[in-house]
Amino acid sequence: MNQFPYSIVITLVALAFVLVLAWFVIKFLSGINRFRGSVGEVKVCSSTMLGTRERLVVVTFRDHDYLLGVTSEQISIIDKLPLEQSASPL
Repeated sequence: MNQFPYSIVITLVALAFVLVLAWFVIKFLSGINRFRGSVGEVKVCSSTMLGTRERLVVVTFRDHDYLLGVTSEQISIIDKLPLEQSASPL
């Protein structure tokens, strides 16, 4: 009975250690995800339906605008323009 308070304290310290360790692992893994390159770089600017399963999509990625043809079976690059050229009026 004399060791009961000590065992509770040791259990709480171990639990706190595991929680802090889990927090550091989560922070470390989310930091690795930031350096993978394309996270957050793809931006869908517009999309137009051409049929029931076909559409044209304008996507910005790494200072270029891409015109993509998207179907249920494939994605095709129709055109690629530098961002400053695609921003000028037609």
